[in-house]
Amino acid sequence: MVFLHSHGVGTSRAVRIFKTYGHDAIQVMTEDPYRLARDIRGIGFRMADAMAMKMGMTREAPQRLRAGVSFALQEATDDGHCGLPVDNLVALATKLLDVDKALVRAALDHELAGAEVVGDTIGGEACVFLRGLHIAERGVAERLRSLVRAPCPGLRSTWRRPCPGRKKDGQVAGDIATRGD
Repeated sequence: MVFLHSHGVGTSRAVRIFKTYGHDAIQVMTEDPYRLARDIRGIGFRMADAMAMKMGMTREAPQRLRAGVSFALQEATDDGHCGLPVDNLVALATKLLDVDKALVRAALDHELAGAEVVGDTIGGEACVFLRGLHIAERGVAERLRSLVRAPCPGLRSTWRRPCPGRKKDGQVAGDIATRGD
């Protein structure tokens, strides 16, 4: 607790950190203070970043850059995005972290090899997602595909047209929920 207080951590946060990590709290704080943002509710990237800077971590530290990639994706969700094209993500993270673009790109490559973020190609463009959102988006897309492929209830047997909005290959065209054919 003394170590945490000496680095500007208030009592309530110090208690939460100690409850989470126990006697390993000092080791976690010195090796990767950005873990706090992932592991402890109420401690976000900015708070962990402030603690890390007080402990002497540089702006270009690999831990900061990697955590910053996830932070940039999280910030994008506040604007309604589930993922971002790679170039947009690199630009956003570069701005948020105030570091060189090449450093962010290297951190992104490292994160893609790990478990926090996922790369996918959407409409021919390389995109990056937080893992949980990617799983959710894939689940929603699969459910929509199954609904589109399902027979249309309530259609008269003499009606020979496919369901509104459905193309022959099962793809969706237009707003299938509100078309009034």
